[in-house]
Formats: sequence, structure tokens, C-alpha cells
Amino acid sequence: MLLGLLDEGEDMSGTNYTSEEVDLNEILDRLTPELAGALTRKANAEARIAEVKALEAKMQMQNIKASNDVNRVLVVSGPILETDEISNVLMRWARRDPGKPITIYLNTPGGSVFDGNALGHTLDQLRETGIKVTIYGAGTVLSMGAVLLQYADERVLAKDAVFMIHSLSGGTMGPLESIIDTAKMWETVNERLLTKLVERSTMSKATLKKKVSRKEWFLTAEEALKYGFCDRIE
Repeated sequence: MLLGLLDEGEDMSGTNYTSEEVDLNEILDRLTPELAGALTRKANAEARIAEVKALEAKMQMQNIKASNDVNRVLVVSGPILETDEISNVLMRWARRDPGKPITIYLNTPGGSVFDGNALGHTLDQLRETGIKVTIYGAGTVLSMGAVLLQYADERVLAKDAVFMIHSLSGGTMGPLESIIDTAKMWETVNERLLTKLVERSTMSKATLKKKVSRKEWFLTAEEALKYGFCDRIE
């Protein structure tokens, strides 16, 4: 990456080198401290992003392996990210044995709204074909996880589960017009999520909006049951 700062065949001092002969530390030494620090931070950040993505992929595969293919029990543990593999497993089960119930064990701090919506769409498709979907929430059922729970025919929470709802959070940058358009998009998505949450609850959307305005709303399993965000506690 840093070698791209120099044209092959020369360095800043005018000495000729081939790209193979250029030493990374020597390049850093010839840069200003500020630029060298910025490039080092950029390289570290890119390495961290790659590490996180690899960890997420590993976690998804662990979820798939922890699932019971015969009894159609799927484990979804960790952030809601890159849900394609999970959806593929669910659709494969539906094709192989139409009508047989599917159970999902959910333990998540939340994650990507768009990946969560994609998984929710898959769950809707399964239910439309007559497949009963049961979701058991244990540990933490937060943010997008709270929304995903609402896609089940039967919504179950462990007695010590932590349930949390909050307004959608996201960021944008660029020209003012682009920021305005993106903000409108986020507002539309947030409205849809709130609609899904109150669909089977005892609350109105207006009341829920007040509860989550500029803050996170944590509930115990008993409170989630009281407000209609789950059907029973185990």
C-alpha cells in the first residue's frame, strides 16, 4: 500500500530502487511524522476491518454448524450481519420438507438493519407457505434482534433475557442534498421498524416513539410480555 507513494525506480532522495528493494521502514523514515502516523493508522484500521469481517464470517459458520439440520433448529448468535447463509439454510429446509416447523434460537446485540430486514423477509416467505416459525430469545435480544423476534409465529423469551428497542441510528456525509435524501431514507426505514414492533404489541406507534426517542429502552422478559413484544416466557 505504502509503496504506491513512490514511483518504481526512484525514492524521495533521488536514489534509484526497484520496488522489491524499497524498505517500508525506510519509506516511513523519509515521511513527515504526521503523514507517517496517518498512513500507519490507516493500515492498522484496514487490518482491523479485515479481522472483524473474518471473525463475523467465522461466527456465521459456527452458527450454521451449531444448528440441527434434521430437527430444523437454527442458532443465530452474535451480530445480525451477512445473513445470506442463514437465509439459504432456511430456504433449503423449506424446499426439502415443506410445512415442517422451524425453530430459531436468537442471542444478539443487534446489527445491520438491512441484513436483518433481508432475514425477516425470508421468515415472512416461510410463514406464507404454512411453515410455523418459533424464535426463542435468550441472553440479549437487542435492537434489530428485537425486531427479528416479531417475525416469528411464536415469540418466546428466556426469563432472564434482556430486550431492548431504540430508534434507528445511522450516519451520512457528502453534499447537503445527499445528506437530506439519506436522512429521509433512514426515517422511512425507522418507521417500518417501529410498525413491525407494534404490529402485535399493546402499544401504539406514537407511544413507542416517545419511549425510544433519543434513548435505548431496555425491558425485562416480563415487561416485554406485558407490552406484547413476546408471547410467552420460558
